[in-house]
Amino acid sequence: MPPATNWYKSLNMTNKMLAALEAFKKQTEEAWVTMGDRMDNVERSCNEIL
Repeated sequence: MPPATNWYKSLNMTNKMLAALEAFKKQTEEAWVTMGDRMDNVERSCNEIL
């Protein structure tokens, strides 16, 4: 039964792609949070200087 095997393989591939997208999304969110923190620090530093 090759068709069932192919279906399973494509389902497996889809799950792997979704997992990769999820990981990428998490990394992107973390990067934005980090960048936000850095911008807050820059703003704080500027305010202290002024």
